[in-house]
Amino acid sequence: MINIRNKVHFRNEKHLQVYNYEFERVGEFKYLGSTITENSDNNTEIKARIMAVNRSYYSVLPLLRSKAVSRTTKIRMYKTIIRPVVLYGSEAWCLKANDEKNLRIWERKVLRKIFGPICVAGYWRRTNEVRQLYGELDIVTEIKKGRLRWLGHVERMSEERVVKRLYQNTPEGSRSVGRPRLSWMDDVREDLRRMGVTNWRIGAHRRDDWKMVMKEAKVLQGL
Repeated sequence: MINIRNKVHFRNEKHLQVYNYEFERVGEFKYLGSTITENSDNNTEIKARIMAVNRSYYSVLPLLRSKAVSRTTKIRMYKTIIRPVVLYGSEAWCLKANDEKNLRIWERKVLRKIFGPICVAGYWRRTNEVRQLYGELDIVTEIKKGRLRWLGHVERMSEERVVKRLYQNTPEGSRSVGRPRLSWMDDVREDLRRMGVTNWRIGAHRRDDWKMVMKEAKVLQGL
């Protein structure tokens, strides 16, 4: 592998030069369908995912409203046609509280369309009632479960894999003054801590043990 340390520098505010190659500096760009930003903030990507999934949602909205389609079929449509659009690339997301809030608000909108805003004795169907009727992991817990699955996969990779080297790498240089940004690894470690999982690096290399962690994450609604 070519060592490019000390060979990367900004010629000016708009260009990055690596050896004889010059690249335009941009605030964000699309890579494999995901939005990459200069400050590694997932908020832009999550908003883009929600906008994309809304197009999928509105395309099947007449079916979700139809009384001729059963709830079971509507839920299957949600899980196979709508939800995968917003979950694309979510294994690499670092979720902030506001991101979790926006994702849950979006999912409640879809589920209320499926189950209907029933009003009984002057009270509309509450969020926990909709959740009980759905009976599946909410979208945030599904994302966090996917991150744990991806963590185990990366831990089991061979040391020669590029992904494994990037995962183990510690960025060099100085950071700005103030509270450090929450990293993906910090966020996932917090999930493991809340689940009471210890020695997770050892467990990740044992597929059966890691499958048990996945099962535990599945029953921890609101992880």
